[in-house]
Amino acid sequence: MSFLDKIDDFCHQHNKSRRQVEREAGLSSGMLSRWFRGTKPRFDSLQLIADYMQMPIEDLVGPDVADIYGSRPVPDNWSDAPDVVRDSALRYIPVYRSPDSVAQDPDPADIVTHLAVLPDNTPDADKCCGVTITDSGMSPYIEPGDVVIIRADDEPASEDIVVVYTPELGTMCRKLVRKGNDIILQPFSMHRNATVFRQEELDLLPVIFKGKVIAIVRNVKSSSDSVPEL
Repeated sequence: MSFLDKIDDFCHQHNKSRRQVEREAGLSSGMLSRWFRGTKPRFDSLQLIADYMQMPIEDLVGPDVADIYGSRPVPDNWSDAPDVVRDSALRYIPVYRSPDSVAQDPDPADIVTHLAVLPDNTPDADKCCGVTITDSGMSPYIEPGDVVIIRADDEPASEDIVVVYTPELGTMCRKLVRKGNDIILQPFSMHRNATVFRQEELDLLPVIFKGKVIAIVRNVKSSSDSVPEL
């Protein structure tokens, strides 16, 4: 179900018109109608409607986040990349739909677009990929819809921003803090709690680092026009 379907369901269940929902949520007049006609919503407006509907924004947006923010499919392997990319010094890295897409073995079906990066500015570009952030745990610095470029690193340093997988919590982007043999996964959002893994827990529960965040990219559209500043 898309976020628009969820808004429509909310209107029907509460016997409210779109205009009434706009007014009560603090949106400008006609905004919902523009969304339903295909206008891309701003994140702060989505946050207003999510707060009004009393749900986390990631529950409202869900897997649509990459589509909402303008990504579109392009060839998913190097041999199919456009000549302007393949024959240049650029490298073409995949962007996955969500952190869960890279939890285990990444599924090519979860690639939503590609980014062209400059190898000179991106050491080990062949070990990099993009991941679309779908939760607000790192807001306001990394927002849902942002793409983080991660470089494979299974032993990141304390204070690194990482994409990390645990069987209990799934896959998420967090700041890593090491204290002795303990690990703290720290969100930036004041609405989320840090997760602490004591040494004895780490002996039983795997904490698997999928990569270190080396860049954040917004408004991703396609590989041909998205060259991040790294």
